[in-house]
Amino acid sequence: MKKKGFTLIEILVVIVIIAVLATIISPVIIKLLNENRQKMYNNQIRTLEEAAKRWSVANYDKLKENETYCLSLDSLALEGYISGSDLINPKTNEDLVGSISITYNSVYDQYDFKFSGNVCS
Repeated sequence: MKKKGFTLIEILVVIVIIAVLATIISPVIIKLLNENRQKMYNNQIRTLEEAAKRWSVANYDKLKENETYCLSLDSLALEGYISGSDLINPKTNEDLVGSISITYNSVYDQYDFKFSGNVCS
């Protein structure tokens, strides 16, 4: 008489195979998630620098050629150039802290915008 169903050995073999596959696949998934978070972070920094460029057009009189101007993220948000969602760090899901330095580049006759994790003083 033939039994229907699986034996304990067969079930254990399937569980072991699934566990091995999970240990092989999980680092790949974690790496992809980290790469995606980094891309989101880079895009967000680009968005903040673009907002600073829009701010500089409206506030051109505050910028001087041979000085570095420090623009806080809070002032960009207060003046409506960025929203609250732009101030969340996608890598840590915490508030993004920092500022954008605006420096005149005499070689290219333009201003350079660079995000920094330091807050303006």
